[in-house]
Amino acid sequence: MKTSVIRIIGFMIVFTLVLTSVNSVLKFKYGDGIYSLTKFYEQKNDSVDVLVLGSSHGFADFNTGLLWDKYGIAAYDLCGAQQPMWNTYYYFKEALKSQTPKLVVLEGYMVTNEDDYIHYGSLIKNTFGMKLSKDKLDAIKVSSPKEMWLDYFMGYTQYHNRYSELGRADFLKDQGNKQYTDWKGFTSAVYIDPQETVDVSGITGTMDLHGKSEEYYRKILELAKTKEIPV
Repeated sequence: MKTSVIRIIGFMIVFTLVLTSVNSVLKFKYGDGIYSLTKFYEQKNDSVDVLVLGSSHGFADFNTGLLWDKYGIAAYDLCGAQQPMWNTYYYFKEALKSQTPKLVVLEGYMVTNEDDYIHYGSLIKNTFGMKLSKDKLDAIKVSSPKEMWLDYFMGYTQYHNRYSELGRADFLKDQGNKQYTDWKGFTSAVYIDPQETVDVSGITGTMDLHGKSEEYYRKILELAKTKEIPV
């Protein structure tokens, strides 16, 4: 009997190790939402002075390397592609578990979002990078209809069939990309697209924020206030 128990325990340990290894290869590693959290978890506690939150406009516009080189400011862009306010709120909560920023920069492009849910790709990018916790489950619940919760809670079901898509980067540390060695979330653009300046001086109209977006926008501000962090 004792031998059987030992064998079962040994099998479970081996199975868990194998499953963990397979999961690390198959899981999504998008740089515009998931991997920024992966690298954020590697930061030393209380090493981030300025925390940038928001959509892709945040990680594309706030150059963390430049802020450090010119001003000695330790910043991190913890943003996600098309990230709605409710996911920004949970990213903020996640960040506060290990960091005490002196300033939060809240990029506001998606504060005008009028949809209650975002599309599949952005939902994945803005929830799957979080470590398993009640906050992650709550983030998934607020990001998707109830009938989809189980599918997203069990994240493996969303990427278990990625075998045909796997590349060399999936097996390498930091995806084999030197950019990720000491990455702080910033993604540089290698091209520019000239734009005409629009005169908005004559525009005086206003528009109310959408209920769900406004709710979580205010939650972010309230959370920052309780932690005495300026936004």
